[in-house]
Amino acid sequence: MSKVYLVGAGCGSLDLYTVKALELIQNADCLIYDRLVDPQVLTYTKPDCEQIYVGKQAGNHTLRQEEMNALLVEKAKVYETVVRLKGGDVYVFGRGGEEGLYLKDHGIDFEVVPGISSAIAGLAYAGIPITHRGISQGFHVYTAHSKDNTLSHMDFKTMLPDDQTYIFLMGLSQLPRIVEGLLTAGKASDTPIALISHASLPAQKTLVSTLAQVIADFNEHPLTSPVLIVVGKVVHLREKLNFFEKKPLFGRSVLVTKIGEEPSIISLTARENGAAVKEIQTGTITYLDQPLPDLKQYHWLIFTSRHGVHGLFKQLKKQKVDLRQLAGCKMMTIGQKTSDALWEYGFCSDWMPQSANSLAMNQEINEQLQGSQSLLLKGNHPTSLKGFTDQLQVYTNTVTAIESEETHYDYGCFSCASSVQRLHAATSIRFDCIISIGPKTSEAIRQCYPNTPIIEVRTTTKQAMVQAMLEDAQ
Repeated sequence: MSKVYLVGAGCGSLDLYTVKALELIQNADCLIYDRLVDPQVLTYTKPDCEQIYVGKQAGNHTLRQEEMNALLVEKAKVYETVVRLKGGDVYVFGRGGEEGLYLKDHGIDFEVVPGISSAIAGLAYAGIPITHRGISQGFHVYTAHSKDNTLSHMDFKTMLPDDQTYIFLMGLSQLPRIVEGLLTAGKASDTPIALISHASLPAQKTLVSTLAQVIADFNEHPLTSPVLIVVGKVVHLREKLNFFEKKPLFGRSVLVTKIGEEPSIISLTARENGAAVKEIQTGTITYLDQPLPDLKQYHWLIFTSRHGVHGLFKQLKKQKVDLRQLAGCKMMTIGQKTSDALWEYGFCSDWMPQSANSLAMNQEINEQLQGSQSLLLKGNHPTSLKGFTDQLQVYTNTVTAIESEETHYDYGCFSCASSVQRLHAATSIRFDCIISIGPKTSEAIRQCYPNTPIIEVRTTTKQAMVQAMLEDAQ
């Protein structure tokens, strides 16, 4: 039986989605989403999930609400699981109640999944608690958006108590009227006020002022929608409680290229440190289904990437090979990520070369192999490694379609030369600085981006790449 889930996407950041929201998104047959939803969430959907954008901006609605309601019913008759993903909380000025009633009237089963409202989370990310003992004993949340574009639904005289916090959502265009209404009602001119733009996102900006000065300050330092307006003494606490805007990579834009669909550890760690991160997949990994040689004949199995590890063990499992047959094989891995992948199957790397330079690495490998029987597990591209006895292709790395883009980023992160070449061929993206995982990647960067500074990490790990950004951003 089909069901429509009305899901709150929260304040903006993907980190603030509820566990249930993400589970539903991952299992959705159809995802209908708003403008204020983090685009990164689209990568969590199933490959065959239909994605429908119904974003709303002032004066520019992709769909009228009546059409939105009808769309939900239409898709519920086609799909088993339909997720209507709405910014903030479903029932906080989100018209979720109207959608729920329409579904009920048309006999469609539905469920509501609350989201964290920006009225609470947005303030917290700006270092402003919505209440605080001895300062604010309660809060009031208003929408500054109305059909007649007035504030007739607000009684500013009820907002005079200074032991309360007053929050106005969707209020940027109404800022002068809100300020005038409060001052005319008798609110003190030195009452603290904060404007929070793009709350909880790396683009967040916060302007702190007073009712008397805020219009002049805003004109000097304009902000873009969506903006939260907060009035009350709790604004003063921001000076000590602001944590988000003090993260080391806050305000920095980072592009991370990756091979395969799984999220990059670089992206996850950079976001945790406050960066605005975009991932671009430059390659698709396909594991090959083919007979394996008798592995007992080899003294060494050589893995140059985690994909080689996964490719071998997927085939071992499919062919029902007893892993005890590998007891006589030593495992050689290139890079820590490859070693980590090997450990997922319960095997430790017996040896890993220390050199990042291909010539020095080959010398190390030859000294280690000493002419013994060895098998290199590889992809479809030529390798610069030498000294192995046999090689077996266990996966392919094919070019992924990349949309043309002319954006500028503070940092670009490349962990292989092919990603450099593929991105450069498809886009006109510019970087202030590029982080490289090793010499071969750096050479490709110099060829494709000759005038861009390069930071090449000393250890070939993605954690080291993030650390390089952190040190450079200081």
